[in-house]
Amino acid sequence: MYESIKASADGWGDGGSPPPAAPPPAAHLRPLALAGMGLALALAVQALGLPNPVTGVAVNALFIVLCGLAGPRAAGAVGLLTPLGAMITGHLPPLLLPLAPFIAAGNVCYVLGYAWSATWGAPWRWVVGPGMKSAIIGAGGWMLLHLVAWAAALRGALLAIVTLQLATAGGGVLLGEFLLARLAARGRSSVSCDVARR
Repeated sequence: MYESIKASADGWGDGGSPPPAAPPPAAHLRPLALAGMGLALALAVQALGLPNPVTGVAVNALFIVLCGLAGPRAAGAVGLLTPLGAMITGHLPPLLLPLAPFIAAGNVCYVLGYAWSATWGAPWRWVVGPGMKSAIIGAGGWMLLHLVAWAAALRGALLAIVTLQLATAGGGVLLGEFLLARLAARGRSSVSCDVARR
């Protein structure tokens, strides 16, 4: 009887058992916070003025790390915004500004393609996301060349742009998985990082 009275005084009611534990109040804000930090880091990397291939690999790796830590939605949201940072910092030259929407779409498909193919094994996740990203950017460039009379000087450069995107996206997967594996080994990542250890 004393136990039930004590339980009632503690707010447990007559059942004598504690209420179910509620999730931490800010748990649902974690992906948003990580996305904000990821966007700030991406802008900082772009502002360093490193060569485009180095910056491309670093930013693509950041997408993969965010995908593992915060989920594909958070990583995709950052991917939508990084072309704006590339425009501000000069990594996207004025002549290539019409490609920005296709780069943003390519970033989102890169993240989604990686997340989708993560269960298939190593070779697939290294090529599906990067292949989707470079295909979208290439298709966007082709449309601009043929439909909007984009600068003819860019016709020969389009293949180089698509090849560079494929290389930096593939390098981003490798670097991102390496970083996720290091974080997982130190116990600082969520279980969604298991893809990095396969």
